[in-house]
Amino acid sequence: MFRFPGGSEGGKYAKVKNKAKTVLEENNIAYINWNALTNDSVGKPTYESLIADLKSTSAR
Repeated sequence: MFRFPGGSEGGKYAKVKNKAKTVLEENNIAYINWNALTNDSVGKPTYESLIADLKSTSAR
């Protein structure tokens, strides 16, 4: 899984992001956007807490 800092759409690096999405898809790698949070920088999270936070903040 790859997380796009700042989102996967538009902006100054739109062309690079589009190329990155193609490469990710070709390699069967899922991507998420900046609003999907895992709180991995807070304390010492467990795998379970990382996944729970990711699921709770990801768009459905």
